[in-house]
Parts: sequence; structure tokens; C-alpha cells
Amino acid sequence: MRTGPDSAQLSARRWRRSGLLGLAVIIGFLSPLASARELSIERITSAPYLGGVSPINPTWSRDGRQLAFLWNDQATQGRDVWLVGSDGSNLRKIGDFVGRKEGGPASVSDLAWGPEDRSLIFAAGNELYRIEPLGSTPEKILTTASPAHALALSPDGRFVSFLREGDLWLLDQSSGLLTQATKIAQPKIGNSPLNTCCGPGFSRPDVEISRYSWSPDSKYMALYIDDRSQVRRILIPDYLGEETRAEPLRRDYPGDNDHVRDLALYSVSESRVWRLDLPENTDRDIASFTWSPSGDRLLIDQFPQSAKHRWIYVVDREARKLQQVWHDHRATRTSQAWNSLWQSDGQGIVFISDKDGRHHLYALRLGDSKASQLTRGEWSVVDESGAAWMAGYDGQIFYVSTQKSLYERQVYKISERGGTPKAITDLEGIHHPTLSPDGAHLALLHSNDTTPTELYIAGTVRKQPEQRITH
Repeated sequence: MRTGPDSAQLSARRWRRSGLLGLAVIIGFLSPLASARELSIERITSAPYLGGVSPINPTWSRDGRQLAFLWNDQATQGRDVWLVGSDGSNLRKIGDFVGRKEGGPASVSDLAWGPEDRSLIFAAGNELYRIEPLGSTPEKILTTASPAHALALSPDGRFVSFLREGDLWLLDQSSGLLTQATKIAQPKIGNSPLNTCCGPGFSRPDVEISRYSWSPDSKYMALYIDDRSQVRRILIPDYLGEETRAEPLRRDYPGDNDHVRDLALYSVSESRVWRLDLPENTDRDIASFTWSPSGDRLLIDQFPQSAKHRWIYVVDREARKLQQVWHDHRATRTSQAWNSLWQSDGQGIVFISDKDGRHHLYALRLGDSKASQLTRGEWSVVDESGAAWMAGYDGQIFYVSTQKSLYERQVYKISERGGTPKAITDLEGIHHPTLSPDGAHLALLHSNDTTPTELYIAGTVRKQPEQRITH
């Protein structure tokens, strides 16, 4: 049995990619061409940026016919909202926030589709805007005290949801009433963000909701809660001000287990939060949590910090009792690179596991103790770094893997009952996909060793070349 080939794969690819990029930079600076010699540090780091501005947040309309995303086609600071048809036609910019010099925000940071795909809602600075109908002038619908993020629309179209300062907020679209749905958050300690020396993860609120998911019937929400309030408090010197000062941060020492990672259920009708009784929540983290197609159960994928074990649970949202459906253990495992999702009928699950030494897809019918292996071979279902993307539609599982090449991440599909994988993409490089709700198209953020990230669209029904959208 292999012991961790995927870590070696990822490491090899990172070394290859960094080496090629470094070689490209050296060639660019040493080229005898006058244009190369004229490049300066100021030019390389100033707008318009030589590598452009990457598109982000591809978000499909509910009918799968339109794709919204954030981009800047002028390669300057900030991003605007853009729309394109699923067939790659009618690419256009909505609004023009980057171009505003006075009286408006400089960039759009998040977006969500409105009811019946007739409108878009987006965040820009401390404001929320709505464009309805598409192509009209954006209308400001809300000003918040701090930026909103993780925008979403409830499946029934009633609420716009978002996170702000660690709590969940709901905006009723019919009444315009804004409600702070939770009061869980606790502010961070200290005053300096210290993002430069320690990274943004060390300057987060002590307690916050960091992600969430609506149930398909809009009655419940699953909330992932990070609680760092008991993590060790240490002082870190901040050298970036006029004078050096020590700022308190939450940071574990080796052997500490004080960071609580919880899941909670929020009832929209009752405005009530229930925390689930997850075992060992200071040691175990949550790889993923996914609602069943009917919305009555939640699938939870959990692992310890050592990554040697892996547990999968199903919880009924009314009884709020955990049922373990899977556990595996591998003593040589050192990292987590898996996730899981429901089969289309809600009576089984598909998950990524490295139980045979490589990461592959497995299927498990609820009530069974033995999982069936769907993919196999001398390749792995892994992303560029971490767990592979995976999505399901109408009995098909879409995923990324190294099947074509160790140095690439291509998209494939396979029946959730098994069979032969079929390739959807083949453009050399790395693909980060988003599946349309009708399962007919993929939005692809693609890059390779010599090309920055660009947006492509590919069909999933029959094989066809990926269609480039951005430049």
C-alpha cells in the first residue's frame, strides 16, 4: 500500500510550477528585446497590471442560462460585475463601480442572484446594491457599519443572507427589514490586524460564523462556528508603526487543543440556534457539511488534527442526533484532502478517500457498512492543494483529478453507481470548476505555468473545447 503519494504529487507540482515561473521571469529580464529592458519595478507593480486581473466568484443563475462573475477588463484595481450567457455569448459589464471617482465604492466584493434570475445583488464597500432588471442602474438597498460577505439568496427568494462581523444577517426582500439572526460573535483581542506578519487568520474575531448553508426548503441554515475564545493569548511585536508595540493575538502552542469548531442549526421561523453535539470539537475539524436533496438531513465530514482518522455523520435536523455512517483510519496519513456529498436520491453518499493509498471516489448506501470504489488507478482525485472539488447532478458525479497528468487538474464525470470516467476538459493546466444548476455547463477558472487565471465555459453533455470568456 502506498503511503501518501498525493503529498508528493502536490509538492512536485509546486516545485515545477515555481521553477518555470522563475525561469520565465529571468528570461523576461535578460531578453535582448528593448521592451523587456524597459520594464522596471514600478511598471511591474503598477496598473495596468501585466498579468491582468483574474476573474473571481463565478455564480450561475438558477436556470443555468447566465453566469455572473467579478472582473476588471482594464487590468486596474477593483472589480465590476460581469454577465455572460452559458453559450459564451453576450459578455457585458453591469454597473461600473471601478470607474467611479466620486460618490461610490471602488470595487465589488461579492454577489448573488435575485429571485427568478431577474436581478443581481452585490456588495461594494459597506453597501449592498440591487440591479433589477439586469442592465439597469444599480440601486443601493442597504448601508452597513462594516463590509458584508458570503452573500446568498434563500432558495425561496425571500431573504438575502450575509455575514458581518462574525454574525448572520437576514434582509427580508418583501418588507426591507434587516435582522441580526445570530448574536454569537465576539470581537478579536487587540487593535492591530497584524496581517502582514501573521496572516489574517490570527486577527479574526474570537468567535464567529465563518460559513453557512441554506437548506433546500429555506427553513433551516447550517452554521459553521469558529470559537477561539479559549485559545492561548500571546503578544506579537508589530514593527510597522512609528514605534514597535506588542499586540495580543490568539495562537496555539504545539499540543494545545483549545480552538472549538462547531456546527449549529438555525431555524428561520423560530429565530433559534441549536449547536450540534459534535464529538471532540477542540481536536476535530469539519471538512464539509452538505444538506440532503430534501433538506431534512445534514451530511458532516469530520477529521482530527492528526488526520489519521475520518468520520462521516448524518444528522436529522428535527431530532438533531448524529448517526455515524463511516469511519476509517490510516496510521501513515498526515493531511486531509477529502470531502463528501449526497447521492441524487438522498439514500447514499459519495466521498473521496485515500484508504487504498491514493485518493479515489467511493459510494456508500446508508445502512451499509461497506463502500464501493468508483474510481481506481495510478492517479488521484485531489485538487492543486487540498481536497478536490466535487459536485453531483442527476446521478452523475463531477470531480477533478490527476488522471491526465500529475501536473494538471482536469474535470471528469462518472455515474454515482460506477463506470468509466469521462473527461470534460483537456486544456493543459489547472481547472477550478463551478457546475451550473441544470448540470449542463461548467464555469472554469483556468491557469497554467505560463498563463494567469482566465474564465472559460465548457458543456458537460458532449465533449467540446473549453470556450474562453475573459482575456
